[in-house]
Amino acid sequence: MREEELKTYWQQREMEQPQMSAEQVRIKATQFQRAMRRRDLIEYAACAIVVLAFGAYAWILPNILVKIGSFTMVLAALFVTYQLRKHGASRFAPSEGAVASLFEFHRNELVRRRDLLRHSWRLLVGPLMPGMLLYLGGMAQQPPEGKLHLVILGGIMILMGVAISLHNRWSARRLQRDIDGLDTLASNAPPY
Repeated sequence: MREEELKTYWQQREMEQPQMSAEQVRIKATQFQRAMRRRDLIEYAACAIVVLAFGAYAWILPNILVKIGSFTMVLAALFVTYQLRKHGASRFAPSEGAVASLFEFHRNELVRRRDLLRHSWRLLVGPLMPGMLLYLGGMAQQPPEGKLHLVILGGIMILMGVAISLHNRWSARRLQRDIDGLDTLASNAPPY
């Protein structure tokens, strides 16, 4: 193909934007909400486990630094739960109605979740780190003398925090692509 033919072909492909029906938007919104509810439940369960486990540690372990670290972990888990609820809790799609309101609802939900994922280090992962480090510091003061496993555990916890944050940033970029696709659809949609 010549350069002009390629250019013409490319321009025609750009104009051939597939249009989503209201039902397709509803299906995508429902699937997204279902996936987010499942993810939220897992995260709430993880926070509950942290609260129960570190609450017990704060009660039964004798070292004051371990108690402070455990109590800090409980508070951090409650803070994370609050942030998840405030910024990420899935909502239900509007009932049968205008396509525009469903479209806007789905886009707003994507934006809310993207923003939560973009700030996950500050809102979700970071608050847990000080408590974990205090806890590990307190455990390092306890016998037996071999503390290498605590250093390794601390390193693993920090690496997990970084990995979770990087994964969340990657997920936020994927959501941004979905948002951009919806925006393109909306700009190319015929007026009602």
